[in-house]
Amino acid sequence: MRAAGQALALDPGSGAAVLVSKIMLETIPDREQPAGLAARHLAADQDTAVRQSRFAAITQLGYLAFLPILMWLGVEDWRAIGGIVAAVAVVVAAAVVGMYRPAYSLPCVLVSLTGNVVIIILLSRLFGPFVIVPAVACSTGISFLVFPPLTDRWWLVVVPLAAALVAPLVLEELGVFARTFEISGGALITRPTAIGFTGTPALVLLISANVGVFIIMTLLVRAIVKAQRTAKRLTEAQAWHLTQLLPPDVVAEPRPIEPSRCSFQ
Repeated sequence: MRAAGQALALDPGSGAAVLVSKIMLETIPDREQPAGLAARHLAADQDTAVRQSRFAAITQLGYLAFLPILMWLGVEDWRAIGGIVAAVAVVVAAAVVGMYRPAYSLPCVLVSLTGNVVIIILLSRLFGPFVIVPAVACSTGISFLVFPPLTDRWWLVVVPLAAALVAPLVLEELGVFARTFEISGGALITRPTAIGFTGTPALVLLISANVGVFIIMTLLVRAIVKAQRTAKRLTEAQAWHLTQLLPPDVVAEPRPIEPSRCSFQ
């Protein structure tokens, strides 16, 4: 690489220019990456994992914000509520460890994923399996797929969360869980078993839970898109600066962009 750079400086029109442009501007497959580049990628992945762990810890604590509403409704099964609180504590602890010990990010993520599976199963005792719970599972899946260790191992996220959605139905059919829903007369009737579910408190719980899931999913997607946009702009800026070192005949001309009536600035 250094020899190519020296050759480029002495003779910009030589084949070294083509070599330098290829090395600088093309993506290197993972298996062919130099040790230094692989270390940089690992550091970037750990930084992403730390940010996601921080976001996970904050969102998990949001579950506890619903405790006053549950008390207002009246708790009928403390095992479900206690299980959710315990699972939240485990997930938050794993997220905190992942924040300060990036080297243990994968074990912490798997522990956190297990805790979220438990939470989703127990939430079916509060809302039934078809209300709120699928949206929570969806937002949970998106948040875990952002973690670098799980991005290429998507089945480690999709399979457990899908099982968490199906498990309450199976357990209800087997009689392990009390039945929480009924389809009758063209209507889906939900009967939560862990809490009382009547009147204004039930309406407040449904509205706040739906709004909460919506806000979390929106902020999560925004964070993902913002990070991708920042990384893309940084890459484009670096590529542009590198092209200034190369002869014009080596650098491919960018495609012209048609004027738009909309401005994204």
